[in-house]
Amino acid sequence: MLSIKKNERINKHLILSILFSFFVFLSINLPSVKLLYSSVLLNVIALSGLLVVGTFRWAVSNKKYTIDYRLLRFSLFFLSFWLILFTVTWFKRPLNFNITELFQYISVIVFTLSLLLFLNKADLKYMAGFQIVWGTSIATAEWLVGIPKVFKLGQNYLTSGVVIAATIMIVFGVVFSKKTPLFAKLLMVIPFPLLFLGLTSLSGRAPILLSIFVPSVVFLLTIFFEKNLRKKLVILVGFIILLVIAFNILINSLSQYT
Repeated sequence: MLSIKKNERINKHLILSILFSFFVFLSINLPSVKLLYSSVLLNVIALSGLLVVGTFRWAVSNKKYTIDYRLLRFSLFFLSFWLILFTVTWFKRPLNFNITELFQYISVIVFTLSLLLFLNKADLKYMAGFQIVWGTSIATAEWLVGIPKVFKLGQNYLTSGVVIAATIMIVFGVVFSKKTPLFAKLLMVIPFPLLFLGLTSLSGRAPILLSIFVPSVVFLLTIFFEKNLRKKLVILVGFIILLVIAFNILINSLSQYT
């Protein structure tokens, strides 16, 4: 009887964690999701889902409420920053400041505070999974057929490029993390080439350079803190070889845009 109750509790927390991770993922990726269907309703669904699931999970967790003063200070600084930004924007053009922009400001504030209050460490792996699947799907679609952009909605190559670049960085993180199982690392062989093919099919260079620069810095820092000298040299040589090959492929791919 106890084991059944324990399993029900685990399943409930697992479902809530996956749901919360999905709404975080949806909120972050709204610009690229709107490539398929553009509506303010998506913003409402993402933010409402985040708040409802986060609040419900906190309510059923039976955790004691304690004040984290570091979190409180950060929240106050964050709110002060956005209040200043909002005030400056309103003073610059008070007549043109509309309800949509106000909703965007409030959404960013609520989203950030929700992450600070409700995000658990266990949610990160599900968020990474959603991001890898979505980023790879966008990259594959861009490579095979190209995704049409509506420029009047502010959509351009960066709408896809930033998502793909962010996904590449997450894939690098999964591969180089010591906590990632070997099977999960081997699975990254599937999305990695598709992500680069999708990225190089776009006309912009910024996402491509960003997706190489950031993982390179992180990887070099990892090598720097590696204590085994022999292992450090082997990894460094391998990294330089892969980097040279990657840059050659990217230069050849991007030459058509110059």
